[in-house]
Amino acid sequence: MNANAEHSFRTRAGTCIITPERIVLERHGFRRAISSLIYGNTINRAATLYGLITAVAFGLGAWAFAQGSYITGGLLYFIGLCFFRYLIMCRNTSVATVIERSSIQSVEVHKPHPPFTRGYFTVWFLEKGKKQRRFIMLPGFMANGSKEYPKALLAMQETGLLKKTG
Repeated sequence: MNANAEHSFRTRAGTCIITPERIVLERHGFRRAISSLIYGNTINRAATLYGLITAVAFGLGAWAFAQGSYITGGLLYFIGLCFFRYLIMCRNTSVATVIERSSIQSVEVHKPHPPFTRGYFTVWFLEKGKKQRRFIMLPGFMANGSKEYPKALLAMQETGLLKKTG
């Protein structure tokens, strides 16, 4: 196990670089521009956007029900519930691009289940004295995320962020 080596792997929006001192998440290309526009340096913009979409979907859904359009109302309520779930998930979530290794409390692994879900890691760390989580999303099924998952898992294990299994 070489905890002093630098490792990197592809993520959904760029690259994750793990050094002995920190985890650095770099965004690249079009996804960088979109992420910067939506998230900026905090999750507040995304939470506001999710809240706005939730309110509009619920409002339009109620209006559709009142007009007797139950299928449209049900669909709008479903969309509203999905965005409400995203809003709830925003709590205690960080969009930090640099995570100091000394602040990391734990790392959880979530295996991919192609073509339905992508693999990702949840990094729990302290940010300004508050426990936060940062998702490191791997590429999806169409971008060979299944091949990137073992590489990312090995990088996490070799740098000491995860225990080796098997």
